[in-house]
Amino acid sequence: MELVLLEPGERELAARLSVFRGGATAEAVARVCGAGAGALASLVEKSLVEVRDDGRYRMLETIRAHAAERLPDGDPAVAAHSAYYRTLAGTADPELRGPAQLEWLARLDAEDANLRAALRHGTPDDGLRLVAALTPYWWLRGLRGRVAAPVAELLDRVEPSADLGEEYALCVLAAGLREGEQVERARRFLATSTTPLRQPYTAFLWSTSVGPLEGLCLGDDPWSHALALVGRAHLTSSETLFEEALAGFRSLGERWGTATALEGLAGLSPTRCPCSRRPSPSSRNWGRRGRRGPPPAPRVRPRGGRGPRGGGCRPRPCRGDGATGGPACLSLMTA
Repeated sequence: MELVLLEPGERELAARLSVFRGGATAEAVARVCGAGAGALASLVEKSLVEVRDDGRYRMLETIRAHAAERLPDGDPAVAAHSAYYRTLAGTADPELRGPAQLEWLARLDAEDANLRAALRHGTPDDGLRLVAALTPYWWLRGLRGRVAAPVAELLDRVEPSADLGEEYALCVLAAGLREGEQVERARRFLATSTTPLRQPYTAFLWSTSVGPLEGLCLGDDPWSHALALVGRAHLTSSETLFEEALAGFRSLGERWGTATALEGLAGLSPTRCPCSRRPSPSSRNWGRRGRRGPPPAPRVRPRGGRGPRGGGCRPRPCRGDGATGGPACLSLMTA
């Protein structure tokens, strides 16, 4: 059916639906397009929109492209789409470190195309925040290779600033950069920050992707505390610390951390099977190559301790608490 034959409200909704990629829930359509269920049902009845078995609404790509040509410049649906999916990503981020991890991974899977579209349509600062929120999802799902190109495009639009220095560093990592001017700029942002990390994965991913960086302050949340225990356990070959970390991750219902702590315990077991004696080179590179599966546990130098090469940790106080950034100051993590 030609869009020109629709009622004005239906034409407007059809054009606004074109901002979605891969379909959308009824809630998302209402929030982004400002449309009620009646107007959406009318487009379904006229075969311009289909309802999938999972309840999501989508246009065929040919219809969506046709409708997109009729979306006016500056239509509020574009900004609303970007804002909606930034909010979704921000809501999902902490849930990926808790008992609803699998549920939220599945929800983000369904919205992957929309999330990448939001990355292109928002402001550069909005894009940095979105990358930071989605970093755990991309890591756990092994999607960093898929998002490297759009994230690299975002980096070209960004005016780097210390206020979003951590987000900039995560963007550099997601773009697949490991050396060069942007990496050094990101390193300076992280090294000079005096506040706890906003994204708990930052220290782990930076250290396993680029290399050790002293003085990073972990947050005081339970997940970060458990991760720091895993690092200290690897450093000292401490079964007790692994068990404490395991209890922490299990209390959160977090599967990746639980598997990481169990892997560490298996490595210390005198009856371990031959395959657990030493991680293979491929397992150490899971995170770098975007492969699925649990990456090796990080090695974290404990607060005030000494690393395997003899250099002491020099933690900096985190602004506002006069301490060393919560449970531990992460200063050395190696792949």
